[in-house]
Amino acid sequence: MNASTVEHTADVSQLVFRSRVVQILAVETAVLYGVLAIFVDIHPLWVRLVLGFLALSAAVVALAVRGRTIATHMPGRILIVAAMVCVSFVAYAITNQGLPVIASFSVLSLTMAVTVLDTYRMGIILSAFGYLLALSVIISRGANPLAACLVFLGLAVTSSFLLIRQRQFLEQARDTALNLALTDSLTGLLNRRGMEVQVPLLDSVSRRTGQQLACILLDLDHFKAINDQFGHAVGDDVLRATSATIVRTMREADVAVRTGGEEFAVFCLVLGQSDMMALAERLREQLEHQATHPQTTVSIGAAIGSGADSAAISALSARADTALYAAKQGGRNTIRSA
Repeated sequence: MNASTVEHTADVSQLVFRSRVVQILAVETAVLYGVLAIFVDIHPLWVRLVLGFLALSAAVVALAVRGRTIATHMPGRILIVAAMVCVSFVAYAITNQGLPVIASFSVLSLTMAVTVLDTYRMGIILSAFGYLLALSVIISRGANPLAACLVFLGLAVTSSFLLIRQRQFLEQARDTALNLALTDSLTGLLNRRGMEVQVPLLDSVSRRTGQQLACILLDLDHFKAINDQFGHAVGDDVLRATSATIVRTMREADVAVRTGGEEFAVFCLVLGQSDMMALAERLREQLEHQATHPQTTVSIGAAIGSGADSAAISALSARADTALYAAKQGGRNTIRSA
C-alpha cells in the first residue's frame, strides 16, 4: 500500500460518507415536508403546495445520490441552505403561531446535519446562518418567543457540543487505526506499509533540495542464536532496544523501518556516498555498544537510489540487501555499499 493508495482509500471513504449523509438528509427533508404538507392544517393553501413540491424535490435528490459518490460538499450545502431558507419562509407565511416554532426546530436539525457533513469552518458558518434564521422566526412569529428561544438555544448548544465531540472522537479513532496499520507493534517503528507511505514523501524532498535518497539496511548478527539460547522475550527486548538506538542515532528527518524479523532500514537524505557511509558507521558503532544483554552487533548494507513509489523502493532495498549480504559474508559487524 503506497502513499497514493492510502490517500485514495481515505478519499473514497470520505466521499461515500458524504454521499450517505446527503441521502439521509434528503430523505429526512422529504418526510418532514411531506408530513407538514399532508397532515398539518396550514393556510394559505399555496404554502402546503410549496411544501409538497419541496418534499418531492428532496425525494428526487435522495434517489439521485443513491449508490453514488459525491466529489464535493457543494450539493449538500445547497440542499441544506435551500431547506433552511424554505422552512423559514414557510414559517413566516403560515398563520398558526405554533407552527413557526416547530419549523425553527426543523432548521435546528438541518444545522446538526451541517456539523456532521461539512468541514469545520464552513460547517460553523452554515450552522450560524441556520441558528439566526431559526431565532428570527421564533422571535417574530412565536406565541411565546422567550421560552422558545431558551429551549432552542439549550438544544442547539448541547447537540452541537455532542456532535463536535463525537466527530473529534471518530477522527481520533481513525488516526489511531491508521497509525496501527502503518507501524510495527513491537518496536513502534514503521512497518513495510508505513515505509511505502513515508519514503515517497522523503524522496520528493530529495528532488526539491537536490539531495540523494539512501537506504541503510541493518541486520542483527546471530539473532536466531539469541532467541534459541535466551528465549523470545529476551529477543524482543533486544529488538526494542535496537529500534530505540536507531531512533536516537538517526537524524530527525530520517525514516526508520522494521522491515521484518531482526532487519531494520533507515531511509535518509544524503549529500553523497561518504555522507551515507558516515551515518551507517554511526549506527553500527551505537548498536555495537548499546546496553543489551546479550551484546549484539549489526551488519549493514547501504545504497543510494530512488524511492518515488513501491517499485522504486523495492529496487533500492534490493540493492541495499545485496550489499548487506556482502557485509555478512565479509565477517559481520561491518558495512558494505552497493
